[in-house]
Amino acid sequence: MPDQIRVLPDDIERRAHPGKHSAYWYRRFHIRSIDAWGTVRYSRVLELAGRDAQVWIAQYLERELQDKSAPSAQHWIKVNSPIHVPLISPQ
Repeated sequence: MPDQIRVLPDDIERRAHPGKHSAYWYRRFHIRSIDAWGTVRYSRVLELAGRDAQVWIAQYLERELQDKSAPSAQHWIKVNSPIHVPLISPQ
């Protein structure tokens, strides 16, 4: 079983940036536990709904990476960046 990958809200950039020709917003992240850099994109509705976007994004990334080893997670982030973060959490 791979080591658990921890994604903290502080790993996610505090300030969102709007897409130039897109309805999505973007944030960069650096997951320190595996030294992986990437970008997420999400609907601005996430913030308008009163959710803490940094926490939501961190939870989503951690859930996506939970069964991966560090090298596998780094590769997944590199290939899938910008990673789309949904408004609804899959159970």
